[in-house]
Amino acid sequence: MIDFVKRYTGMLLIVSILLGYCFPQIALFKPSLSYLLILMLFISLLKVDMRKAVRFRWQLLIFPLLSWVIAPFAVYQLRAFLPDEVVLGLMMTAITPPALGSPVMVTLAKGDLELAMTNVVVFNSLAPLAFSIIPFIYFSGTQIVIPVLSILGRVAIIIFIPLLLSIIVRRWKGVTAGILKYGGELSPFIILFLVAVVVSSASLQIRALPLKQVAVMFGLTFTLTMMNYVVGYRCGGASLLMRRTVPITTGHKNTGLAILVCIANFSPIVAIPSIFYIISHHIFNAIVLHRAYHSRVS
Repeated sequence: MIDFVKRYTGMLLIVSILLGYCFPQIALFKPSLSYLLILMLFISLLKVDMRKAVRFRWQLLIFPLLSWVIAPFAVYQLRAFLPDEVVLGLMMTAITPPALGSPVMVTLAKGDLELAMTNVVVFNSLAPLAFSIIPFIYFSGTQIVIPVLSILGRVAIIIFIPLLLSIIVRRWKGVTAGILKYGGELSPFIILFLVAVVVSSASLQIRALPLKQVAVMFGLTFTLTMMNYVVGYRCGGASLLMRRTVPITTGHKNTGLAILVCIANFSPIVAIPSIFYIISHHIFNAIVLHRAYHSRVS
């Protein structure tokens, strides 16, 4: 079953979106999302070897410069054309930290695992500040209220509880191995369930939107994704190792966390760009992996 889910992730994400859109009743499960995300992050963090996340490299500056400075500024300019909620959704997607699964993707792409590990640990640890302060800076003078303390506290709990638990549990290798063996297969199903619940929560609002606006939201999200991967590739320079690593460390994002932050603090429509981003970054991950496996140089 898990092999089927991994093989057809893109198709199943679309199925989850359609289910959520057609059945608004699924939104009844929304209170469970925080607990499921904490569980998913805990399992993912057990796979992250903190001992490999120790060395500073200049490539670590690419993510905050692109995702916390350039992208938010560029996205904010869209307020001249789009509703504030849509722009906020795009900004929340832009500032989302790297996915905890990105080291796995980097390994599959034959990239620099140590850099990916450091990227994940550092910028997920700083996510409470990024999610609360950056939107506040841009939207403080608008009609949208950014609950800084609420976001800061919620994201800190979601990030640091599983982080501390993973550090404690890692001391028992047998327990860790058992959790990874049986619990590691849960993450793809949690993501699919999370997407269905979030879309169902926003179903009525999505239906009220013109199809053109929904298409624009997807197009802008796809463009944001492409920018992350292309800039990451260019910043890799002449190094084949970095060209296989930096696109993923800048582009593959912790969308589950972004979705939960959006739906807990804002209108469900704000979470839609993060859902679209899941589809987009899987497309670009596939491109990176295809290039890695078909390159003559290993």
